Amino acid sequence: MLKKIGFILMSLPGLGMADISIELPVFSVDFNELTPGSFLNDGGSPFNEPSDLDGLEAEVIEVTRGENLIHVQNEQVLPRTQLMRWDFLDGDELTEGEVSISFDFTPSALDAYALRFREGGGGSTRSFLNISFGSNGVIFASDENGVISVINNTYQAQTTQHIDIVFDLEAGLSSLSINGHTLFTDRAFGVDDRGIGSFLIGYFENSGNKPFTLDNIVVEQIRELPLVLDADFENKSLGDPIGEGGPELGEPISIPSIGIDTEVVSDLTGNQGLLVYRTPSNSAKKLRWEFLNEREETKGIVVISAEVVFEEMDKYSFSIRENGLSGSSFNTISFSDNTDVSISDANGVMLNVANYQINTNYLIKWVFDMDMGSYDLYFNDNLIVDDRQHGVTTGRGVGSVLTGFHSISTLNASFVIDNIQVGVSALLDDIIFESGFDD
Repeated sequence: MLKKIGFILMSLPGLGMADISIELPVFSVDFNELTPGSFLNDGGSPFNEPSDLDGLEAEVIEVTRGENLIHVQNEQVLPRTQLMRWDFLDGDELTEGEVSISFDFTPSALDAYALRFREGGGGSTRSFLNISFGSNGVIFASDENGVISVINNTYQAQTTQHIDIVFDLEAGLSSLSINGHTLFTDRAFGVDDRGIGSFLIGYFENSGNKPFTLDNIVVEQIRELPLVLDADFENKSLGDPIGEGGPELGEPISIPSIGIDTEVVSDLTGNQGLLVYRTPSNSAKKLRWEFLNEREETKGIVVISAEVVFEEMDKYSFSIRENGLSGSSFNTISFSDNTDVSISDANGVMLNVANYQINTNYLIKWVFDMDMGSYDLYFNDNLIVDDRQHGVTTGRGVGSVLTGFHSISTLNASFVIDNIQVGVSALLDDIIFESGFDD
């Protein structure tokens, strides 16, 4: 094994902590299901409507067949600023993680339009961000901390402004881009006692009340998922095989008695991983990893990630199965001895979805939507399987990860695996999963 360990020391400089955060939907409306010529009411987010029209009129307009937007105009001109209010979570607030907000705003003329981002619960006293489109064609911005210095801050009438905003609620920072051009980034917005919960859009008091259109409002939250498996091997003794202590100890629950050996190894930076190598056997052999409390996830989002370096071009196989058994094929990713990567699941096989090399660090990440019965698969930053139905109809959920070798792998086959993590949305104590937007 000394020769093998020496080789590992040369091949693992890139291993590090995997990203187990996920972008969770909060609110999304594109108006395409509505009848052209109808008008929005103030039913609020449960009905994908504003919670307050404030005297403004919003008519559904069909742009092309099946593609709608809303046309907003001011029919009740009042001697004050008038703002249509959209609450994201029926009055509740987002207080953690990163919140991204995007929408398409198209002004019909150069006029005095107002956009504001506030707390939930009907309040508008916390100024996370204000965006002003001036009648001079200039865009201004401010927040609780005052005026924001912006660049790329001009606009044209009858030109769609695709607005992207990110609020980092942990760091208290915001960023804004319009049509892909950055106006500002990493601005301290100055609110630390409330969460963001609403978006308001309309007219300043001194505006000409020229109409505008609004479409594709999307609010998402990036959250770190609670882990039900976290194996990073940093507390293991170098040179030892891994035990079968299960997820409580960051270990597999079972290791074949023949066909696989393991050893905790270290790279040049001191980061530890698990070397897994083939020993004589004529059948497939895999380490089996399960989740805390024998959990099996049938609902919500499940993210599984692992980092791996292959030492030899050979035949490897990583599978996602139910708890305790292996009859429900949610996914298997297979590596051939000629660089090809293929996948299979209960719906069949997809050949040659990617390629791999030896001595290269790969992050493999599965994202399962158990409610929709689908999954994405990332190989490093590449999405190699997009929204595929896994086809499992057994009623079982995701409950294990199997890592190892095909039946015809050779004795040279070996890989180092690290940072095996499984995060589940079902453990998030979060109002997102009570809001009903999946209905």
